[in-house]
Amino acid sequence: MKNRLAEIDKSFGAELFTVSCNERKMKDDIFIFHPVSHYMTVVYRIV
Repeated sequence: MKNRLAEIDKSFGAELFTVSCNERKMKDDIFIFHPVSHYMTVVYRIV
């Protein structure tokens, strides 16, 4: 029983790590997307 709980805890920890990495990637994508969309808006207003 103890070994099974250790396996569950290990997989849960790995899953949390994966979720936090994906969340960080999404935040990075937003920071990249925002300046690009702002630039496109400004450039196409001028043209």
